[in-house]
Amino acid sequence: LLDVLTGTQGKQAISSKYVLQGTIGSGNFGKAVLACRSDSPDEKVIIKQIQIQEDSLREDALREAKMLSQFDHVNIIHYYECVLEDDCLHI
Repeated sequence: LLDVLTGTQGKQAISSKYVLQGTIGSGNFGKAVLACRSDSPDEKVIIKQIQIQEDSLREDALREAKMLSQFDHVNIIHYYECVLEDDCLHI
């Protein structure tokens, strides 16, 4: 199931869980950022950052994250979590 963390209320902020290393791509709805886990620096991940100021965009982005969390296929990236901080959704 989708685990959406909101802000830093009792949860770690994205910047404390991951070391962001730079943007590797961008599109109309956001950007992809290369990062590594703070507790495992050798493990690289890609974080999709989506700026969402409108409720309709927020719902679409959360639906995308929920759908991604349900996939289990060799050709689809592994989903770890979804973190919502302010107006930015990190998948």
